[in-house]
Amino acid sequence: MIDLRGIGAVAIPTKDRVAPGQLVNIVVRPEHLRIFPLNQEPAGQLTGFVKTVSFCGAETQYTVELSNGAAVVTVRRYNSPEENLSIAIGDEVSVKFTSNSAQILPG
Repeated sequence: MIDLRGIGAVAIPTKDRVAPGQLVNIVVRPEHLRIFPLNQEPAGQLTGFVKTVSFCGAETQYTVELSNGAAVVTVRRYNSPEENLSIAIGDEVSVKFTSNSAQILPG
């Protein structure tokens, strides 16, 4: 399990050994992150506040500052007519990723 500095923990498979207490970076490509309004299921591993929203044609990019202030993540969401998410700057959101989409790098 990887502790996410006070905002939870996540199990991420790794080929390298990670010692207890060792600092690591978790890297996930923006297109593998999913964003949801905080009160909408499914709940994500991370929570934070939307800092920017950029509509880019087929996708919308969100910059989210995590609740612990430790990181800012960019989430790309492909726009689809079936999925009508209303997320604006300042909204509290949930960000989710699958453990197999994450890579662990030394801290």
